[in-house]
Amino acid sequence: MKRFICVILAVLLLAACAPKAGESAEPEASTTANKKLLIVSDIAVAVDEKVAIDVITEVTEPISYSFEGEAIAIYNGCVRGVVAGSEVEVTAVSGDYEGSFTVWVDEDSYTPYGAEADGEGWYEDIEVEPIAGLSEDFAMGVDVSTLAVVLENGGRFYNSDGVRTGVFKLLRDNGVNWVRLRLWNEPYQYDTDGNKLYYGGGDCDFDTICELAADAKAAGMKLLLNFHYSDFWADPTYQVIPKMWKDITSADDMAVALYDYSYEVIRALDAVGAKPDMVQIGNEITGGMLREQGGEDGGSFGNSGYSNYISERKAADPNVAASYSGRGTDIDANLVLYVSMGAEAVKAYDPEILVMIQLAKGCSDVEFMKTFYHTFDTVDYDVIGLSYYPRWHGSIAQLENALGELSAEFPEKGVSVVEFSYAYTYAFNANAENQFNSTYAQDDYPVSVQGQANILRDVIAAIAANENGFGVFYWEGAWLPVPNAGWASSKTKNSWANQALFGYDGKALPSLSVFSRVYG
Repeated sequence: MKRFICVILAVLLLAACAPKAGESAEPEASTTANKKLLIVSDIAVAVDEKVAIDVITEVTEPISYSFEGEAIAIYNGCVRGVVAGSEVEVTAVSGDYEGSFTVWVDEDSYTPYGAEADGEGWYEDIEVEPIAGLSEDFAMGVDVSTLAVVLENGGRFYNSDGVRTGVFKLLRDNGVNWVRLRLWNEPYQYDTDGNKLYYGGGDCDFDTICELAADAKAAGMKLLLNFHYSDFWADPTYQVIPKMWKDITSADDMAVALYDYSYEVIRALDAVGAKPDMVQIGNEITGGMLREQGGEDGGSFGNSGYSNYISERKAADPNVAASYSGRGTDIDANLVLYVSMGAEAVKAYDPEILVMIQLAKGCSDVEFMKTFYHTFDTVDYDVIGLSYYPRWHGSIAQLENALGELSAEFPEKGVSVVEFSYAYTYAFNANAENQFNSTYAQDDYPVSVQGQANILRDVIAAIAANENGFGVFYWEGAWLPVPNAGWASSKTKNSWANQALFGYDGKALPSLSVFSRVYG
């Protein structure tokens, strides 16, 4: 209704400003001295929704917008709602034109989750021990790659007072300064009518990630872009060649394809104001990358949730496969070539963009870690990134030792934990099949919000103990249990909900505040 009334008023104003016979075509009305009237429609928007700005006056020069506070964000010709229940007056200027319009951010009523949240004290205050000497430049990151699908399927986020708030503002207000986003080449197959059938797991194609990246950068966050170089999950088990490269038969041609793709993605992100600050070449490439050929999709998904692309994969042509031997020898030439070409593409676009290489390996096997990273001595990269999930990779003491030895072995590289998470509850949710169960709990860290906060604090301390400690990235901290946001196709459910930094109802857990409270 507000928009309808606004359009009527705009039409009346245009009629009033139209020149009469014999008068100058230049409108006389102005908002300030020597300014002509710029008419823009008022806007109603929800939190985390974007609405295009409707400029009625025809202008040829770019329009700049100014307003007070952080209840909305404006970029790329759109308004995004940030804080529910807000009313914001916006001034618009284009050359000799100036005007104003109002943005209303819809009210939103927070609904508490229920008995589990109250009984387990999800939102009760916690204690956080500060970390002495922690650098202000320390990367406090969260991976939010499923965010678009969560929002699309009804996910809503709230601050500690129950006010619906944009995700990136919530993260930033709690000390998070980096966002990590994974990118899949073509994470979908097609039905008989040619419609895309997304594989799931966040629908992390370029369009989805580009929009999230632009939102994050507009909120003042730094961006770590995680190239999987696959159409679906890449990790130590799966490293499937994307469909667009399936007919490549030589390592040299594959390297060129990887270089061109990497460069063009970064260029396209930069074009919308979302240039990455760091780029990850491959994901958990412990056993190599581009090792397998995907199956032929038939427009359907198996009972497991996988498409044929994954379930019918097979070993790739040895000429293009890049397996890691574990010995750092010449047989790893393809892997070194691919990682090198990815890094070169990043540095060719902008040498200031950092490059990371990620390893997933138990922290007790430090010699393997050293050998792995020495394999890439000829590659121009900046940061060592480890996956650290205690159930697979060891204790905090082992993590601290591994980081210390890597820092000593590679003094010119930053060291970081690029994936980490821990559960805060075992509570049931109809849209979740939580992977983290009681067998994964660590003796020193109870499964509670305080336990989650404690282990996050201790991981940060373990990294910061190194002179080259770069930062931490919490994995999928905003993956809420909503319908149709599972780890694969719509047949699957959320596998990570009890490890998020938000309750099942989307309210920020006190453990999210660890990123800021470790500074005291």
